[in-house]
Amino acid sequence: MVAHERLIKIPVPDFNEVIDNEITSESFCLCYQFNIDDSGYGRYGFDTEKAKDLLKNLFPDLYCYDDKIKTLVKKKSLDSQGLYFFENWEKIKAELDSYKLTIKKNEILARKGMAIKNCNEKPRLFEVYENGKLSSNVVDELISLDCGFFIVNNYMPQGGKCLIFIDASHLDKIQLAAKNMDIKFDDLPSIDSLKAW
Repeated sequence: MVAHERLIKIPVPDFNEVIDNEITSESFCLCYQFNIDDSGYGRYGFDTEKAKDLLKNLFPDLYCYDDKIKTLVKKKSLDSQGLYFFENWEKIKAELDSYKLTIKKNEILARKGMAIKNCNEKPRLFEVYENGKLSSNVVDELISLDCGFFIVNNYMPQGGKCLIFIDASHLDKIQLAAKNMDIKFDDLPSIDSLKAW
């Protein structure tokens, strides 16, 4: 049995930045630590059954933006880094899929020598990354659409797989879920407060 588990809130580290511009002061990271010894050393990651159950309870309808196929893909776990959606993602997925369908139809029409149709305006979320980082324009658009989203990034050797939230609007819900599952919740001032693993 895995003992000594905790959910940890820290400010977003100022290294290995994942957004192309500075993010708000409300933003924060969540990481998970387990098998913690008396000195505070323990593995990081949402890998225990309790951690997986917490994520399922918090985010039962989870989608990840797939940059290769330019759409949102249903996920059961946080199996890769990137942009994840858990609320109000339907409009984004519909726009991406509609745009891709129009492009595909135009390719078929062009091969047959037929007139192509005008494409809808390219969705702003079609190109999510700029130079390997999440575009701040995309983040602003997601905020304006009132989407529930977070970014998964690895911070090693401290923190491991972290969930980056841009604002604190979901923090109370997260803390309550952890409390209801008997998961300790710690709010630390910096990633440097964590022990390297």
